[in-house]
Amino acid sequence: MNPKTQKLTGKWAPHSFPFFANAEEILSELGRIGAFAAHQRILRSGFQTYRIKDAYASGQYRHTPIYQEFYHPQRIQYCLHSDLFGDATNTIGFHRQNRDFSGEDVRIVELPRSHLVQAHGNAQRVSHMQSHLTRINGAVEALNQGVVVLSSNGRIAWMTTVAQRFLKTFWPDWKRRKDSLPALLGNWVHSQLQLFDDPDYAPGIHMSITIDRGQYRLLVRLVPQDNQHVLFLEKEPIDLPLDRLNPYDLTSREKDVLGWAIQGKSNPEIGQMILGASPLTSQKQFGSIYQKLGVENRSAAVATALELMRLAR
Repeated sequence: MNPKTQKLTGKWAPHSFPFFANAEEILSELGRIGAFAAHQRILRSGFQTYRIKDAYASGQYRHTPIYQEFYHPQRIQYCLHSDLFGDATNTIGFHRQNRDFSGEDVRIVELPRSHLVQAHGNAQRVSHMQSHLTRINGAVEALNQGVVVLSSNGRIAWMTTVAQRFLKTFWPDWKRRKDSLPALLGNWVHSQLQLFDDPDYAPGIHMSITIDRGQYRLLVRLVPQDNQHVLFLEKEPIDLPLDRLNPYDLTSREKDVLGWAIQGKSNPEIGQMILGASPLTSQKQFGSIYQKLGVENRSAAVATALELMRLAR
């Protein structure tokens, strides 16, 4: 039924046709009498592909309601149905006007029926799996944690969008080709899996590695299993040694502003959400920072602060 027009349409190759006005009433009635009831008797006898007329004594089929009120107005004289699930609700139908179906036609149509049933079951299972993965992905993303499922040889089998974003952040040149991890991470996973295969090695619950890039750290935990392995990725800001900027006479508020800038917060975020002040206030703070560090813009201030903190270690 078309949800907009509320009209029923029958699909009959190579054309479609609109059902008549009382089609629903007739189909409902046919659920209690006539060919549908006969159809149920055929199913109880063990047949899955059949000609509707076979349910009736000779000559009676064309006097039934399903023929008189359903098939005959559409100029359909002969029908061959293949029932997929034995419930009369999922049926493949073949229709002719001038020549009846033979017993050989019945056998030919019956041949692919089991394969269609299996394909339908496979499609349903895949749909359920995709639905579950979508829910899992949403739950993991809410925790801001990335998950990568690896095959037994360390190749990417599946990953969440958060995991893909983390990998792109820490390895900007990485592209997901041939389902491989970034080289550094892939080499580490490979070495850990080799240890995991050693019967004398006891890795505990998980193995982990931390990778620093600029102001952020990526914590990677590997949970190896027999047939597949799981990587858990968590991104966190690095504790910045802002006290090492004391020689430049930055105030505590200016250090806070510079620290948030290093972590990627925008000027409005720093002003309104973090300092509880207007963007103009954060701009004034940055102006003072620029003057004390001897730079002209925010990017230069961030780069200078990171370099000064690195040299002071």
